[in-house]
Amino acid sequence: MKLLTLSALTSLSLFSSVLSANDLYIGGSIASLTHSKSDFNDLDLLAFSAKMGFQFNDSFSTEIRYAGGIEGDSSPSLIGRYEDPTSDFTMDVDLKKLYGVYLRAGVANDSNIYPYTVIGIARTDIKYASMYGASSNSETGLSYGFGADIKLDGFSFTAEYTIYSDRTKDNSKVNGFSIGLTKYF
Repeated sequence: MKLLTLSALTSLSLFSSVLSANDLYIGGSIASLTHSKSDFNDLDLLAFSAKMGFQFNDSFSTEIRYAGGIEGDSSPSLIGRYEDPTSDFTMDVDLKKLYGVYLRAGVANDSNIYPYTVIGIARTDIKYASMYGASSNSETGLSYGFGADIKLDGFSFTAEYTIYSDRTKDNSKVNGFSIGLTKYF
């Protein structure tokens, strides 16, 4: 958490020093996420995300991103079957929020297509609910992915695949594909 806070403060200080530049951008996207964990089947989550970034040059930018869950999923779970093997135990899962700080590196070229990779620190907050009660789990760690912008006049259409959380300790993973629009100032 301290690393994420320090990264966010560093990015905000960079943004505040360059807000007068023409390289600031904001965007929004819809993300189709998959939450995998060894205790239950893969779950499909839907989220809306917003981002703010600063383009340092043709190849590098930094971004702050925030996402909130729109729709969760439910699945049969092994956890409740330990207590009652005959029950139809299900686990409801929702994305509460996901946020992070990223460095984006792209390949500058003469076409309207700008391929890039992202790497950063992200935090995912997931809520679990069942007939036995509710709980939540927060994970902070390395996040990475790749995507492409299709540049238009002052806007771009963005498609991206990102792994937001991948913990081998408890075999938990949140990853997904997003599409969105970005406005450049």
